[in-house]
Amino acid sequence: TVMRQEVSVIEGLDNCGLLETLWMSENCIERIEGLQGCPHLRKLYLHSNQIARIENLAHLSDLEVLWLCDNHIRVVEGLDSLVALKQLWLARNDITTLGDGLSALTALED
Repeated sequence: TVMRQEVSVIEGLDNCGLLETLWMSENCIERIEGLQGCPHLRKLYLHSNQIARIENLAHLSDLEVLWLCDNHIRVVEGLDSLVALKQLWLARNDITTLGDGLSALTALED
């Protein structure tokens, strides 16, 4: 858990292959990146940051929970490979386009 620390970049997780939950909320993160070393991530909390685009999540096929509330996201995209996703939180963003971003998410519950 890294909250309220003014972190601007997700990094240093290259050897975290067993990590299942990551909280990096209420920081200054602008991009979703640096998660390649976390292939078994199941819960990712990135709310209250400065993220403008949903990206670099394709390798997280086990991801079940994704919180991206209170960011600057305009387009819902980059989610189609997250087939295990059960919870997606996008409240209080600047969303203008849903696109086809949700059609593949058949496991969504919330």
